[in-house]
Amino acid sequence: MGSMGEAFVGVSDFLDRDDLEDRMDQTIRSLGLGKFAYHVVRITGVNVGGIHGVSTYPEDWVERYERENYVLCDPVVATAMRSVLPFPWREADDWDSLDEVQARFFAEAHDFGISNGLSIPIHGSKEFALLTVLPDGNSEKATETLWAVRNEIHLLAYHAHHHARKVLIDDVATEALPHLTDREKECLQWAAIGKTSWEISEILNVAETTVQTHIESAKKKLDVSSRQFAIVKAITTGLIEIPNHTALWMPKHS
Repeated sequence: MGSMGEAFVGVSDFLDRDDLEDRMDQTIRSLGLGKFAYHVVRITGVNVGGIHGVSTYPEDWVERYERENYVLCDPVVATAMRSVLPFPWREADDWDSLDEVQARFFAEAHDFGISNGLSIPIHGSKEFALLTVLPDGNSEKATETLWAVRNEIHLLAYHAHHHARKVLIDDVATEALPHLTDREKECLQWAAIGKTSWEISEILNVAETTVQTHIESAKKKLDVSSRQFAIVKAITTGLIEIPNHTALWMPKHS
C-alpha cells in the first residue's frame, strides 16, 4: 500500500478530529489526489443532524452544504445508500434523470470545485458513512489517476472508518427521532421506489387521499417541505429501509 500504509497501518486510534483530517489529507495527497470528504450520514436510531466528519473541501461549501441541509438532495448520498461498491461520479447512469433541485445542487458544487469524484459507501452494522475523493482538476489524466488508485482508496475508506469511530461516531449526541406510523413508513417506502399516490393506494388497498394524508403527516413529523426530502430524511435517519436493488432516485411526483 506504499505511502498509504505508512500513514495508517499500525495506527490504533486517532487523537482527535484534526489528527484524523491531517492523516487522511496526507494519505490522499500521497496517492496523487486533491480533496476528500469523509462523513457519517446515518447511525441507526439516532438523528445525526449536521455534518459529522472531516474534509478538505472549501469551508464555504461545507458551511453551505450544512446550512442548506443538502444531504437531503445530494445524489451522491442517495446512490451510495444503495451501493456497496465504490463508484465514480461520471459513471452514475441514474444522474441523467436528475430533477431540478439535484441539478442545481451539482452546479453549485461544481462552482466550488467539487466534481469528478469517486465515492466509497461504508455500510457498518449500525452506521452508514461515505468517503469521497477528488483528483486535482477535471482532465482525462486526473480521471485516470483517480481510477488507478481506486483499490487503495477502498481500503483506506474502511481503515479510516474503523479508527474514526471514537472521534466522530461515538461522540454524536443522541436525539429523539420522530415516530412514524407503520402506514406512513409503508407509503414512504413505496414512494421511494417511484410509486405515485394512486399506485400506492392500489397496492395498499386504501383511498388515494388516505395515502396523501399519510405522506403529508410524515412530512410534517420530519419537518420537510416535499415528498422527496421526506423520503431521504426517513432513510438517512434509519426510519425506513430500502432494499439495495431498488432505485432510490427521488420521485418527481408531488
